[in-house]
Amino acid sequence: MTNTIWLATVQPVETDTLWAIDMSTGEKRSFELPTVDYNGYTTHVRVGPDGAMWVSLPYELARWDPVSENVASLRFTEEADGALPGALDRNATLPGTWLSAILPDGTGVLVARNHVPYLTHVSADMTVSRGATVPDDYAGAADLLRGSDGSLLSGARGPWTRVNSSGTTVQYDPAAGTLTRHESDGSTDLLQLEQFQGEISGGGIDPDTGKKTNANTSVTVWDRVTDFVVAGDSTVWILRHNGTQLVRWNP
Repeated sequence: MTNTIWLATVQPVETDTLWAIDMSTGEKRSFELPTVDYNGYTTHVRVGPDGAMWVSLPYELARWDPVSENVASLRFTEEADGALPGALDRNATLPGTWLSAILPDGTGVLVARNHVPYLTHVSADMTVSRGATVPDDYAGAADLLRGSDGSLLSGARGPWTRVNSSGTTVQYDPAAGTLTRHESDGSTDLLQLEQFQGEISGGGIDPDTGKKTNANTSVTVWDRVTDFVVAGDSTVWILRHNGTQLVRWNP
């Protein structure tokens, strides 16, 4: 699996798919992900130390087994024990308890959920247990990382961070529509995404306020990044435009 990147495409109508792309040969392999009722920009793909690939869909967690190459999945309900008050209030900002971040942990994975002030641990056989408690402000972390000392770092709703083996750090800020690359030598590079016009149909969620709207609204929004990975040479592979385009950002 050396020099292979893994990305998931999540689509409202067609089949959701896990892709393995060999950067040396261009060969693509695909594996069907479970069908879900709701699709959004919360998909993350992470590789565990045992070679398993974990994929978070809004309310579903999938695991690709490196031996059998089968995909197992676990569905989460909206109702979560200990969720913050008003978590499912459709008039609140960003309602729901969807999966917001995942982090491989041994042969399992830690899961952060929106409006849920603790982590959930899911083992390789999809057994669920309750993990560490997190402050309310970090319920629904945009990313989870391990510090160099093994401590758990939980990022609030904000930039997603990826670090490669050479120490290059890349952050994606959805609000600003930017990706920033910080090299280990201290140099910085910025990629500004494009803006486009869109329309929110009545009953949708206004991206500026996070609240429900009953009227059609014309908005200007930044192009969205579904996920991204940082290769060892600092090349960034970006799955963008609602998971339909794979883009390479060279150093």
